Amino acid sequence: MALLRDRGFEVPDMTESVKFLDNRQFGAVMPLWRGWLSDAQYMRVRSLYSEVPFEVKPVSATQKKRLAQFKKDAKAYLTPSKSSGRGLEGQILAKARRLLTLRSLNASEAGRALASAWGIGLSSRLEKSIRADVTSLLEYAVQHRDGGWYYPNAVMPFRGLLESEAYAHALLCQLLQGDSEKVADGIRLWLMLQKETQKWDTDPAYVDAITAILDGSEAVLNTKVLALSARYEAPFEGIQAAGNGFTVERKFYKFTDHWEPLQPGETVAVGDKIKVVYSIWNAENRSFVKLSAGREASLSPVEQLSGYVGGGYRHVKASATDFYFDSYPEEASELKEEFFVTQAGRFVAPVTVIESLYAPHYRANSAFRPPLTSVAP
Repeated sequence: MALLRDRGFEVPDMTESVKFLDNRQFGAVMPLWRGWLSDAQYMRVRSLYSEVPFEVKPVSATQKKRLAQFKKDAKAYLTPSKSSGRGLEGQILAKARRLLTLRSLNASEAGRALASAWGIGLSSRLEKSIRADVTSLLEYAVQHRDGGWYYPNAVMPFRGLLESEAYAHALLCQLLQGDSEKVADGIRLWLMLQKETQKWDTDPAYVDAITAILDGSEAVLNTKVLALSARYEAPFEGIQAAGNGFTVERKFYKFTDHWEPLQPGETVAVGDKIKVVYSIWNAENRSFVKLSAGREASLSPVEQLSGYVGGGYRHVKASATDFYFDSYPEEASELKEEFFVTQAGRFVAPVTVIESLYAPHYRANSAFRPPLTSVAP
């Protein structure tokens, strides 16, 4: 409602809703198993309606203690002392929420009066805290390899459907508009690019992202994004390694008295123990990642039960193993499986595929590996 109001749209009078919020935050007994809003969220929403007087009047000793503790915590949160540092442990969205709250409070006399009611009497302290948070946020912005600027850890560890990257970056773009046009316009460009590869259409924050882009400079508004996709079919032996944002390679090892690399075309015997290593490189942290690793029919997994492994889940099927990860780290990593050779003959397997299920544009496949030849012992 506040966003619509600030854009000039007519919205209902929210006074009673704001008073209800105050009463829930301070007048009601919080259940032991959960609270209402966190104080940080409450202050953010409440600061949007500073024209509504803060008329909390605690009656019981518990309510008085609650309000006194809130004022102490609000002061430490909004205007932390130099000795305590800025706090929030580098959480980008938490910093953004605090900065939005500070700016809302410092934007009017009513806002400064609300801050005073929360125990922060000097507007100079608000201004100093705003400058410190802006400086801190700008330090976390990085250039994306595909174009624009972004915050890689804004919504980690769940960058996908559980946390809205569109919402976070639209918010950050709004915050940095007057402090760094380069970063703000860079975020707009990044949003335009990411929209082509991520499933944002049903996310309410998609509207925020569009609004943030339309607030951009003429150069941003004149930018056009061209999305290309391609598909090709080839025999197994013609498939080459390819990827966008990922690479994956499938390596074989044979156990004698120790693990030795198994070269393509090298023969193995029924009963041999084989280890397969999936070497993965990931350009940046991604959420909801799936690795599909088909295997030769002569290989039987040593560990045949599905279950959790290495920060993810391993699903063992008759012809393949699928690995699922809520969050997959950037740079180089490995996944491993061990097999027994159970049949003689020549066997081939599909290429290994890794992709972000939330943003399937980011994927890779390994190259075709020549048949695995096995002989009777």
